[in-house]
Amino acid sequence: TQDAPEISDAEFDALVRDADALTPGDQPYILEFSAGNAGPGGETIGSPAVAKNVIATGAVENDRLDLPLPEFPLYGSGRDTMADFSSRGPCADGRIKPDLVAPGTWIASLRSVFANDAYAWWPISGNYMYQGGTSQAGPHVSGAAAIFVQYYRAMHGGLTPSPALVKAALINSAVDIDNGLGDT
Repeated sequence: TQDAPEISDAEFDALVRDADALTPGDQPYILEFSAGNAGPGGETIGSPAVAKNVIATGAVENDRLDLPLPEFPLYGSGRDTMADFSSRGPCADGRIKPDLVAPGTWIASLRSVFANDAYAWWPISGNYMYQGGTSQAGPHVSGAAAIFVQYYRAMHGGLTPSPALVKAALINSAVDIDNGLGDT
């Protein structure tokens, strides 16, 4: 289970507000962390994803209709549900985490010639393979944050939104999913 927030969590929260304390004024910084792969139990999300001001990303099932084999397993109870392996909250103080979820199963990922393929889900080619985990879900949310910042700047004369506004906008635009526990 998740213990109380660690010192590093407070440091990450401070970085979100001001990434360079030695420079006058605040330099806000959007931080996204993967929730971890310790699910499906509750209170399995850990540091630094439990930090209050960061965006913590969990994984949901990905409906890959283009997969070459019909026997590719789902790791949850169906499309758009929490992946069984995805860490989840609540945090020790009751806060809801992860903040957002994104597809995290059967993601076409780059394949390094230097990496050990022992944990690869399935080969695609010499350059790509299927992977899964909250680390595969995180880039979806990071990309959405970047697009929101770009949109906000275009609509507000170049002003940059605060990390809190970016996080709130992403959470507000999310769609509830079936987490397999009977609530959404």
